[in-house]
Amino acid sequence: MSQSDQSALGIIVARKGSKSLPGKNLKSMMGKPLLQWTAEQAQRSSLVGRLVISSDDPDVLELGRLLGIEVLDRPSELAKDETSTSAVITHVLDELNIRNHEYQALVLLEPTSPLRPIGFIDQCLTEFWLHPNQKSAVSISRIEGQHPDFSMALSDNGIISPSTGETLQHKRRQDVERIYFLEGSFYATTLSNFRESSAIYGADTLGIIVEKWQSFEVDDIDDFIIVEALMKAHFDEL
Repeated sequence: MSQSDQSALGIIVARKGSKSLPGKNLKSMMGKPLLQWTAEQAQRSSLVGRLVISSDDPDVLELGRLLGIEVLDRPSELAKDETSTSAVITHVLDELNIRNHEYQALVLLEPTSPLRPIGFIDQCLTEFWLHPNQKSAVSISRIEGQHPDFSMALSDNGIISPSTGETLQHKRRQDVERIYFLEGSFYATTLSNFRESSAIYGADTLGIIVEKWQSFEVDDIDDFIIVEALMKAHFDEL
């Protein structure tokens, strides 16, 4: 299959309930609902051939319609705190009758990670497709200040000790092993792999490194303030 024939199914998941920041998907960030940033980034992608928003929130579904995006009303049993993302994706695929051969990849885009530079989604998909032996791809970012080598346990009498069990000693950031965390901007897998494993990633997953500023996501009001400040600082890149 040539590059021009390649196409991905994009799914944006946006549940109504959020205990840490109620209504966060529609909360205004830089003059737009938070979700709209991710929606427009996906719409700009030349490789996302179909885009769907799954939500149990009527206001989110209406926003999707206003943006010209296909929406799917999520049933209440798939909008609980314990509902897995995989279950939501399965519901989308089943409701839309998506067959494995229709798209080269399934792309999961979370509204809480809006700091995607221009062209980011297409760059990640292209990188994924350049590694045909990998079943999935996820965006990752380097762990720095919260690296496990800097983590401490605190005794009942207030004495700290390394949580790793090592002897307490000063370490420099440049001396610790480079390790990474899943930062949420991009998840992709083949449809066949998802059908077989019911997981967006697992074994044989490609890691795509992103910069620190891009890795922040919105969970609570503190995160929202930080991400909005970063968005202002990097606005020309978004």
